[in-house]
Amino acid sequence: MGLSMVYSLRKRKWAVSAGRMTLWLSWHHWAGFIGGVMALAHTLGNLDGLGIPLIVVLLVVLCSSGVYFLERRSRSPLDEATATLAGLRRERARLDAEYRELYSRGMATTPQGAALYNRLMSVHKQVLDTEADVTRIRGQRPKWTWWRHVHNVSTMMLMGILLVHIWTKLYFAWGGL
Repeated sequence: MGLSMVYSLRKRKWAVSAGRMTLWLSWHHWAGFIGGVMALAHTLGNLDGLGIPLIVVLLVVLCSSGVYFLERRSRSPLDEATATLAGLRRERARLDAEYRELYSRGMATTPQGAALYNRLMSVHKQVLDTEADVTRIRGQRPKWTWWRHVHNVSTMMLMGILLVHIWTKLYFAWGGL
């Protein structure tokens, strides 16, 4: 579970800045899920003391992580439209640079310049249409942002309970300090 928290360092670029965020998020999700299942398996025999709150908080964290899959699935059309938009913007920037080069050489009124200008305007219209699609898709997505708050708060509670659990096990294993 501690390894899954490295994602937070990467997200804020505090200690780690390499790698794609999608891979980091996938690693964070699966490491946290597997760590949570292991903690749940470890706790199932101990229903005294902190066992019950630990199980409750752990189940909230695991369930809120499940909501992530629902959000991801609802983001697929948005991801596709955003990727298309990025490609169109790159194409528009390339065509714009070519047209500016022709314009600076005084060739904007030639047939080559007119054809390039028409392609540029066509791609620009596609960019505007795709931006409208992205805005429409964003508006249609279910609002799952609340789960992040539940996930973050319950994860901090879980880590606090786990640290107290580890500390008490070490404290009593050494006969008290």
